[in-house]
Amino acid sequence: MSRDGNGTYSLPEAPFVYDTVIDETAVNSNFSDIASALTASIAKDGQTTPSANLPMGTYRHTGVGNAVARTDYAAMGQVQDGAGIWCGTAGGTSDAITLTPSPAITSYAAGQRFDFKAGAAANTGAVTFAISGLSAIAGQVNGAACAGGEIAANQWYRITLSDASTAQIERVGEGINGPAIGTGKVPQWNGSAWVGVTSLVSADIGVTVQGYDATILNSAAIGSTVQGYDADTAKLDVDQTWTGAQRGSITTDNDLSFDQSVTNNFFCTPSAGGTLTFTNHTAGQSGFVLLVNGSNYAITAASSTKINSADLTTISATGTYLLSYLDNGTNAYVVVSKELTS
Repeated sequence: MSRDGNGTYSLPEAPFVYDTVIDETAVNSNFSDIASALTASIAKDGQTTPSANLPMGTYRHTGVGNAVARTDYAAMGQVQDGAGIWCGTAGGTSDAITLTPSPAITSYAAGQRFDFKAGAAANTGAVTFAISGLSAIAGQVNGAACAGGEIAANQWYRITLSDASTAQIERVGEGINGPAIGTGKVPQWNGSAWVGVTSLVSADIGVTVQGYDATILNSAAIGSTVQGYDADTAKLDVDQTWTGAQRGSITTDNDLSFDQSVTNNFFCTPSAGGTLTFTNHTAGQSGFVLLVNGSNYAITAASSTKINSADLTTISATGTYLLSYLDNGTNAYVVVSKELTS
């Protein structure tokens, strides 16, 4: 029967009695069972491969050696020392970095993390990492490709693989360096001091830097020298009641062609006959044209100017007329007053 499932071994045969003949079958049965039990035990020299999980019952394996392969379990000392993560000083070049963790990895996977010290030169552009001799993967900072200066010389960094082809870079101890100074980026820490920061001197105050409390908006100014929020501001999308006069300028245009993008209202004194025309049609625009015909100048209408033929005859005679128009975005529709000087 070997062991009983709880690890306890018992001989299969009854105990032998003194001064009696031993039965060979019983002896052989005991020896065969002992042999089976020994075979099922773990040999200390490593010959035996367990065939099932080994519950430790809260006990430990003590005095273990350090792991040397990904299939070994790590000693606590290795964990504390960063084994498998710490890669030492980076190899390769500043833009094509190589890392050699121990034990080596055999493939890339999202979530893998590695620490290293940068080499003697900062990166000058896009960065790649080749780990344990595998193919190079792209280095990024917050999902963006490196442009230069993200990895400073002789500083410590950590990369975390966001997927099997991309590693996110972070500076250990400080924020990640940005692109090179002088490109409109934020100041950077080079490992010992901030660079790209202009020192403030007293001569700057009131010139390039606002002095303390100088012309700073305060509540007393609101409604006095500064318009209050939303005070007397006309809006396009709400109904409003106008309590003050609202005026549009009058543009003098004597060629009988009126550009709606200039204004709504026009004054025209033609010096010859011509064609009544509106340009830059705008749907919903309306206005007036004060027309003074000084000498029976004949006036016709453009195809986009819709006016009664009798009104054209009227304004072709000497006199002063008020033309009102409304545009639908394609045509200007015009009506004419009677002659206003008689």
